[in-house]
Amino acid sequence: MSLHWILVLTVTLLHILTAQTVPVNGIYEDMKRSIDVLQKADCKEHDAEFYSPSGTDGCISNALKCHMLELKSVGGECFNPNSDDLKHVYRTKAYIEFILHPVSQEQANLKHCSCEKNLKTYKEFISNIWTLVQKLNSSRELKEA
Repeated sequence: MSLHWILVLTVTLLHILTAQTVPVNGIYEDMKRSIDVLQKADCKEHDAEFYSPSGTDGCISNALKCHMLELKSVGGECFNPNSDDLKHVYRTKAYIEFILHPVSQEQANLKHCSCEKNLKTYKEFISNIWTLVQKLNSSRELKEA
């Protein structure tokens, strides 16, 4: 992914964050499209495994944060530097960063939440990201109700 596109995506997300009119449904739809592309893609390292915590025990935000960090490994191990699939890895990472923005540091850094557990295959790892996003969205909806 070119530096230009990374900058464009970052500036766009920052603009959305500062505008205070967040089209959250649009973000989730775009994120789902990127995750769908990644689920259809094959990792070039067929036996690669990635840390993929489940988000149980009140650790949904932290588990997503772990996935965001682990996406760097996914990009390096699975895709060539200029591949379209790598662009979706960067987009997914940016989307996670965006949806975690309102989460307090206290919520996102619980001591009992560990990143280094539950190794999963590439496909399971990508699938788990969307599961965690849905769990986080559900928990937010319940708090707002």
